[in-house]
Amino acid sequence: MSISLDLDEEQIAALQLLSDNLPPNLRCLVPIIESIREGYSDVPPHKRPLPTRPATDFEGTVAAAKALGVDYNPNDASYIFNLESENPQVPRKLSDNFASVIKTLKTSEYVTARQDESFCRTVLDLIIADRLLQLQDRDAHCRLQVATEVPVSIRIKDIYGNEEMVKGRADWALGYGPNKTNTGTVLLVVEAKPHDSASIGMPQLLVYMAAVHNARATRMNRSVFGMLSDGQDFRFAFLNEEKKFFTSLPFLWAPQQSTIITYIDTMLIDAIESSPHTTLQKRNNRTLCRYSQYLGRQWKFGDESDDEGAEGEEQQEEDDDDDEDDGMVDVVNIGGRVTLRFRRRLSFTG
Repeated sequence: MSISLDLDEEQIAALQLLSDNLPPNLRCLVPIIESIREGYSDVPPHKRPLPTRPATDFEGTVAAAKALGVDYNPNDASYIFNLESENPQVPRKLSDNFASVIKTLKTSEYVTARQDESFCRTVLDLIIADRLLQLQDRDAHCRLQVATEVPVSIRIKDIYGNEEMVKGRADWALGYGPNKTNTGTVLLVVEAKPHDSASIGMPQLLVYMAAVHNARATRMNRSVFGMLSDGQDFRFAFLNEEKKFFTSLPFLWAPQQSTIITYIDTMLIDAIESSPHTTLQKRNNRTLCRYSQYLGRQWKFGDESDDEGAEGEEQQEEDDDDDEDDGMVDVVNIGGRVTLRFRRRLSFTG
């Protein structure tokens, strides 16, 4: 039953604003507010917009994961991921020009007093631009693109069972979409925070990654990578096909720059391996069909046992034999013409 009141437009707007911005401990009032709004509205209930809440509204990553239906436990080592130690990585570094600019920014007397988010974004812009310039995918039919301030949203139910829409804007989204609205083509989400605030941004990053995961429902691979940083503290994340959320340990830029660059480079390559960059004939592409196995050779997810690793090596040998007979190809753009070329691994110049 609805409550009928004579409300003007300003009062209606105020009710909507109140409903959208209630703190978590008062969201039990949403049904009452909506009942009041139903008393004046001529719009049928099923056509009315859902109440919205900002992506920054969650108090902690565990609360966000629960609301989003994501499997996550920060106290369990099986939710931590890192680069596979047995997979040797060439030490990475920024190109000289970008490294010089970032060092100047970080040590300049002018900017030492600047600890806001915009400064962090400047540093991350330079890092992302440098790594994309080093990425050898220039012949690709679809090259990795960067979009900023990308709007994302996901429908959830609050603790009282009421449907609502969580909305936000990802600072960066890397993928193959022609515009910002094509969330399903996003492969990597990056979020920036002010100095000394990286840890509080993880719930927000998870919301964006879950929204992308949901938008990729019709894709062969729904997994999403994420990166969070305040310019000094870098944290990486991965949401797999089954919506299990993995996070890395934090890395500090000054002493662990090479490790951070290696993580970023590996994520870029692995994101590309999961995408239409490899081939348009997805069913015939064994990397796409066995993407989870591919990731298992690049990363260590949780406390995987040695037995699992041995099984992975045996499977890898079988996969290599299959690949030799598979004639895997890339779809590439050469001289303005789309053509096929026998597959080669992506790499970085530096």
